[in-house]
Amino acid sequence: MLELRGVSKRYGRGAIGADDVLKLRREVFRDGVVDPVEARDVFRLDHACATKDPAWTQFYVDALTDFFVWQANPKGYVDQELGRFLIEFDYHAYLGHPNIP
Repeated sequence: MLELRGVSKRYGRGAIGADDVLKLRREVFRDGVVDPVEARDVFRLDHACATKDPAWTQFYVDALTDFFVWQANPKGYVDQELGRFLIEFDYHAYLGHPNIP
């Protein structure tokens, strides 16, 4: 699980390089799945860092697809209810909403 405080310190400079993406990929996928807190932290990193290595885009898509398509129900696709949640999740992750883990 990513610790947001550690993530914030590590990426407080507002940039994510290729080496950072590799480290994040190893950390997030070390157990084979992306959990809700890791998904939230990936959203927050995306919003917090203006400069990102091109590798970030593939990591972002891979991590959030794993969580929202393969870990959340229904598995295998995003239904209308999950789609609304995803929009809300992104919005609150960006704002640092206290009800998002």
